[in-house]
Amino acid sequence: MDSSELLTAIWDTRIVSYMWISGLSFLVCDTISTFPREVAYIWSSRWSFPKALYLFIRYWTLLELILSSLGNIVPVVFSDMTDLSYPNTQRFRKFRRPLSGGSTILIVVINVILGMRLYALYERKLKGNLPLFLDCISSDKINCAVLILLTSLILLEIGVQIYVAYRVWIASVQTAFIVPLHLPVLGCLSDPDLQITIAGWIVAPVVAVIYFLMMAAKVYQSLMRMRKAGIRVRFSPLLRALARDGTLYFLLVVVNLVVGALNCLLATGPYIVLYQPLNAVSFAITGTRLILNLREAAAGASFPSSASTFDTVYFNLHTTLAVGSGE
Repeated sequence: MDSSELLTAIWDTRIVSYMWISGLSFLVCDTISTFPREVAYIWSSRWSFPKALYLFIRYWTLLELILSSLGNIVPVVFSDMTDLSYPNTQRFRKFRRPLSGGSTILIVVINVILGMRLYALYERKLKGNLPLFLDCISSDKINCAVLILLTSLILLEIGVQIYVAYRVWIASVQTAFIVPLHLPVLGCLSDPDLQITIAGWIVAPVVAVIYFLMMAAKVYQSLMRMRKAGIRVRFSPLLRALARDGTLYFLLVVVNLVVGALNCLLATGPYIVLYQPLNAVSFAITGTRLILNLREAAAGASFPSSASTFDTVYFNLHTTLAVGSGE
């Protein structure tokens, strides 16, 4: 490596560190700006699965960005380019372990939230503390099929993403590149083969597209039923939030996944992780808004007096996600 290549590498690591700091700053601002709403609609409610998901996404992502930012603004602390001895490798592993699969965990949690929204939209309410599959005992065949499909998609994605994250983690540790102490290179450098991430990049957007199509199909079906029955089409604030957030955040997630895949597979050097701060922030905002906006929309609403299809959907959404009393 000549001097020009070395200077380029040093500059590239600084660009990556700037991206992490920018992502952290943006997420801190978002956390502060939404904190009053969070206190009103999340912290003040009783403990439930959606509340736990919200808090996990919000503060796990914040912790991940803090640790990653620190790891990318501190120069590499190892003293010899070829010193991959056991203590140094172990130190690298200890730092990498809590950060492994950050965006992977977030996208899986987001799809769990979307699955819960869809299950409620398909006129079913999660009952008590029973496992999801036990709810099929009292469900009709269509609702049971929907539940099995949603659960299968989530389990498929969890399995694929865990496998990919584990393979990338192992490859990152094995290809760790230790630079001399006197060089101002930031972060820990490694060169894993990221072709193994293709499966994860394919599964995540496919699941997101299926969820979006299921949401759109159910909303369209309900609208047609109301028109045939001569019922005036009226969207409650809760249903408007469901359709609006489902569409906007579906687009945000898919765009980020496509950008992340292109960056991960086409970029070289330190730039292969340039997408990670953007993905982490986008997924954190998506996951928290999918729950927070529903709870805010339902806060001042009352259960409608009529018995239309949308009223049933309204009740299920309200109890399952908005107030957390049905899970």
